[in-house]
Amino acid sequence: MATSRYGQGSIYRNKDGLYVGSVELPAGPDGRRQRKRMKARTKAELLAKMREATRQRDEGTLVTGPAQTTGEWLTFWVTTILPGTVAASTERQYRETVRDWINPHIGKIPLAKLRPEDVVSMMRALEAKDLSPSTVRTARTILRRGLTIAERYGRVSRNVAALTDAPKRASAKVDDSLTADEAARVLEASRMVEEGRRWGAPKRRPSPSHGANPVAPRMVEDRLHALAVVVLALGLRQSEALNLRWSDIDLDKATMVVHGTKSTASDRKVALPGFVVAALRDHRSRQREERMAAPVWGDPDLVFATTIGTVIDGRNVLRWWHDLTERRAGVGRRRFHASRHTAATLMLNNGVTLEVVSATLGHAGLAITADVYAKVRPELQRTAADAMDALLGGGAAR
Repeated sequence: MATSRYGQGSIYRNKDGLYVGSVELPAGPDGRRQRKRMKARTKAELLAKMREATRQRDEGTLVTGPAQTTGEWLTFWVTTILPGTVAASTERQYRETVRDWINPHIGKIPLAKLRPEDVVSMMRALEAKDLSPSTVRTARTILRRGLTIAERYGRVSRNVAALTDAPKRASAKVDDSLTADEAARVLEASRMVEEGRRWGAPKRRPSPSHGANPVAPRMVEDRLHALAVVVLALGLRQSEALNLRWSDIDLDKATMVVHGTKSTASDRKVALPGFVVAALRDHRSRQREERMAAPVWGDPDLVFATTIGTVIDGRNVLRWWHDLTERRAGVGRRRFHASRHTAATLMLNNGVTLEVVSATLGHAGLAITADVYAKVRPELQRTAADAMDALLGGGAAR
């Protein structure tokens, strides 16, 4: 057995006749000693590999660890390394983004061979699906964070996502917000739904039709009616609404604590309108009945939950929302985020101050609220003009 000068290991031949050697590496994140092993058919070939590995180690470009695809690493990261380091809602967003938007496009590429061009191709593919620039930016950001950890653990030599340019940040889209009449139609449509289309309910076979007179579908209460009420009245983000907890709501005092998902500045306490309190009381009563009838129930503190008490998947909520706005209410296909813009514009256009609207929405500052909604308040602008005309116009005319 020959001692190697490349690291602190040795060169030997295994039972298959291959030469085996290793190079000493810096300690891992857990402080444990690390080595990179390699094999070759000849001793000269192995020495060449060890020289190259030593050079890459000294330059900080040596890749270590088991061979993995990009998808395998990202899945390991979001399920094993990430938990406990971010909020539960953020963790779920990361898992869903990796599963739905990243892995389908670059998940099969070997992690060590991932290139900046692959990341760009992923972003172009997401854009081709008509995803918003914000969603594409989020996918790239989450990929970049996952690769940062991979680089720290020695799985990649560089973070290729950081070498790409993020999509240009688009201005907030507010032109699909609902008018007051449209919002009222959505709320009315959200009360009842055909039994077979009730989200979260067991599938029901359609009733047989006789001749030209099919049997009308049976209408039942929509179990997510209160969700439509909350988001249209308070402008909650989807993630905020789906993470609401009964322990953060005081129906007697008509207040709610909303834990924001963008920053600590978006945490806020909001006052609840009377019709929101009524909708939440009814929802809590029906949820108790569901919970008593269910064989298992995950989290009794969740306000909006599946039929087994677990967090509702955002994709299912989006399907429910599109069905509600487009088919049932007849106001056209609207983004879920349109509910947030609807709440803001209705409040502003009916005299609620910018400061109160900003606090209700959980914006980090008034400038954000003003930048997003300055162009959608023609009624307030007209009111201001009329007020100045009444105050100063007469004197100017004289």
